[in-house]
Amino acid sequence: MVTHGRLRRRTEQRLVAGVAGGIADRLNASVGFVRVVLGLAVMLVPWGHVAYGAATLAIPARGSDRPGWDSIIGVARIAVLFAVLILALAGGITVSSPFDGPLGWWLAYCGLLVAGAVALLAADYLRNHPRTRAEARTVVLAALPAAACGAVFGAAVTLVPDIRWERVAPAIALVASASLLLAARRGRAAAFVGPAMLSIAIAGLVVAADMRLQGGVGDKHVTPGPADGAPIVARRAVGDLHLDLRRLTRGGRNAAVEASVGVGSIQVELPPRSRVVVDARVAKGQIDAYALAESTMQGFDRHLTSSAHPRRGGPGFPIIRLDTRVGLGTIRISGGGDLVRDDL
Repeated sequence: MVTHGRLRRRTEQRLVAGVAGGIADRLNASVGFVRVVLGLAVMLVPWGHVAYGAATLAIPARGSDRPGWDSIIGVARIAVLFAVLILALAGGITVSSPFDGPLGWWLAYCGLLVAGAVALLAADYLRNHPRTRAEARTVVLAALPAAACGAVFGAAVTLVPDIRWERVAPAIALVASASLLLAARRGRAAAFVGPAMLSIAIAGLVVAADMRLQGGVGDKHVTPGPADGAPIVARRAVGDLHLDLRRLTRGGRNAAVEASVGVGSIQVELPPRSRVVVDARVAKGQIDAYALAESTMQGFDRHLTSSAHPRRGGPGFPIIRLDTRVGLGTIRISGGGDLVRDDL
């Protein structure tokens, strides 16, 4: 049976934004079934999450005739949920392969994900009454200090790439904490707890993963010419970095390359006739280095130090010293011809 009332989002007992609950009420269907269908659509249909966000903005909350403050809350919850999923999946981890790392990293990382999921999904699911317009407005305004800091930080990382912005990240947590303390003095701390804890968790992740947020945002392709004695430095705060070093040793000179990515990947192509000394580290992710490691290294705090030389040839080949760092993501080193590890 289909009801004839206008479509409205649920603002009580909802998991994310209440769209599934509203559709279930409109069709007089099982909300669990609708959630499963919408969840599969969001995961499998291209831009499904964007469509869900648009529906959140377009469909008013129950008890309202037009979208309002609660729509902003719904979109923010969707954005946070997908941001957490992206951070969780960053690094190309393969479940079927060994997944190593320090126990502290495991506990902190998994604990952060579980606590965040519980806080996000249970916050409104336990609510048995719709959020009033005044309550929704209070929640949105409480999130503004953290959101403003995040927006300014993101713009700074993008527009001023030469500064190591990860050193400024803890300031976001300090602003969030100060907002929470100020709200507590006025007896309105409840609305500030979520944004403040999220800001502190993100700042903690940046510090713990030792992300180097320098070099701007976006993908970058670097193809240096023959080495001239100066070190080659390439960095990205967020994005993929592709280093094509196949021309680097044509002049027969040694070379030093330093590359870092905060969130993303580094892909290196080595020249065929050169020796290589590699120092590669990822905080969370994997290292796939052709002829330099017995297998792909993945997990938390993975560190590879190795050197190799061409199978045929003497010690006269030029040396490439490669230093790579990734916070969340992958390092892939390929090429180099027929290399043999020096420790074999």
